[in-house]
Amino acid sequence: MDAEAATGLQAEEPLVPAFEVKQLRERLLGRKTQETEILRDALELVREKKSVMAVRLAKEGRHLVKAIARALGYRARLGS
Repeated sequence: MDAEAATGLQAEEPLVPAFEVKQLRERLLGRKTQETEILRDALELVREKKSVMAVRLAKEGRHLVKAIARALGYRARLGS
């Protein structure tokens, strides 16, 4: 019996087979990965919409482009 199993028995905690722990860990990581991908895609959509909005606002001419960029959270990209 390995040390972890003996510790669990001494503490009178319920024991979970290692394969179940591995399955649960993989499912949890899979969910987190999926959530991260969804949030990344949503963020990209927001960025696209922000750029469309920025162009429209700039075309109206009511605000300086620099002010629009600052308000929408754009930063200068050097070298792009």
